[in-house]
Amino acid sequence: MEPGATATEIKAAYHRTLLSHHPDKTRAGPVKQAQSAEEIAVDDFAELRRAFETLSDEGAKAAYNVQLGDEVRQQGGKQRPAQVVSLDEFEECDGVWRFGCRCGRDYVVKEKELEQGVHLIGCEGCSEVVYVGYEDEEEIAS
Repeated sequence: MEPGATATEIKAAYHRTLLSHHPDKTRAGPVKQAQSAEEIAVDDFAELRRAFETLSDEGAKAAYNVQLGDEVRQQGGKQRPAQVVSLDEFEECDGVWRFGCRCGRDYVVKEKELEQGVHLIGCEGCSEVVYVGYEDEEEIAS
C-alpha cells in the first residue's frame, strides 16, 4: 500500500487482507509449530486490526510514520532512498533544513545530523527516504 493511501483504500485493503487470512477462505494455511490454525488466525486478526486502527486514525498514523522515520535513521538508513536531493534544495531555518515530500510532509535534517555525516533522511509523514547530498566538513578539509 502506498504511504499516501486514502481512508477508502486503507479500508478496502484491510477487508481484502481479512478475507485472505480467514480460516474458512484458506485451505490449510501456514501453521506454526505448537499452534493450531485457529490460534494463528486469532493472532493474525489481532495484528491486522491494530494495523487498521493505526492507519485509520490520522494522529496514530502520523506518529507511526515519525517512529518509522526515526527507525530508518537509527538503522543507518538501510532502506533504499527514493531520490538524491542536494542540501541546496532544502529550505534552512535556524539550523533545520526542510524539503517537501510527495506525501505533503517534509524531510527534515538538523545541523547536528549534518555534522555527524548523516545523509539518509526519512520523511516525517511517510516511509520514504532521500539521500541528502552535501560535502562533509572532513571532505572539504582534505
